[in-house]
Amino acid sequence: MKNEISLNYIREAIDKIEQSLGIKNTIEHDQLFTLMQANNIKQAIEMIAQQLGLPVSINIVITDNFETMQLANKYEVGGESISAQVLIPSNLPFYGSPALKNYLITVKISNNCRKYPATFSMILSHELTHVLLHSLNSPEKNNEIYTDLTAMMLGFVYIYEVGRKATTTEEFLMYKYTETSTYGYLSDEQFTFTVNEIGSRVQRMREEGAKLIGEIKSFKDLFKKYQKGLQLFNKSLDYIFKNHNKKFLLVDAKKITTFFQPGYVDKIKLEQLGLEQKINRIETHCNDRSTNLSTIRKYISETEEIILIVRETVCQLNDNISVLRKYMPFSYKIRMR
Repeated sequence: MKNEISLNYIREAIDKIEQSLGIKNTIEHDQLFTLMQANNIKQAIEMIAQQLGLPVSINIVITDNFETMQLANKYEVGGESISAQVLIPSNLPFYGSPALKNYLITVKISNNCRKYPATFSMILSHELTHVLLHSLNSPEKNNEIYTDLTAMMLGFVYIYEVGRKATTTEEFLMYKYTETSTYGYLSDEQFTFTVNEIGSRVQRMREEGAKLIGEIKSFKDLFKKYQKGLQLFNKSLDYIFKNHNKKFLLVDAKKITTFFQPGYVDKIKLEQLGLEQKINRIETHCNDRSTNLSTIRKYISETEEIILIVRETVCQLNDNISVLRKYMPFSYKIRMR
């Protein structure tokens, strides 16, 4: 399908989509195709919707009778036509609102959809992306090229690669006739450019993801030092408490007095526990295939800030222990180690 859209327009659109919606890892296409071939069409469509961040329920109508309404598309594959139509209500809830959860979306599909899982997946990802853009009230909600770009950015780039072209071969006498059909709204040049653009950004996301994993590992190593430091600090406090008849330097006495104030140790423990829980949540989220680049960068920033706090706490504990060790016999210091 020819269009007059420039490559610069596509690059700017991709920039805009990445800033507003991010970029996602590709959907598990093997699982998706398996669901379709096993006739679990509803589950397959819901999987596509989930990849797009649409927590909707799907009502499937299998029919060959399609009304001429918005978002009705027909694709010719091997002399057959496969069709999909997503009906978007005028009162569609806004994206992110509780009302969108389990909101019923009707999808009309043709009987032969299972025969062409790749092309059918591409069609559905495009149509459901229209739903996403409508729920966002995007000014580009009816822009077909922008919709294709959005779907590809949100994890369907491979689906488009394997689904946008279908080749059929027929034999007649001694000859074979091959016909290739192309689907979607991007020319071959535009499609190749888009795949390369998205590929470079996905690579950046993987690199940033690897950096986040490294930061999380650094936190865990540092947190072990904190736990060891807290244990030594508590043992040191216990010794001083049981041997409080020692004479302390005035500057040390002031510090040691603060160590025994109610809640001093508990405050440290609660703060560090909260930081550990934050990291655990970040680690869980970074394993989510739908995590996008902007979210990963946000997590990196948060993790770096948490590491700084824990490092300061480790230094504080070490300083506290150094003060207390001045008043311990050498033999007890050895046992503590």
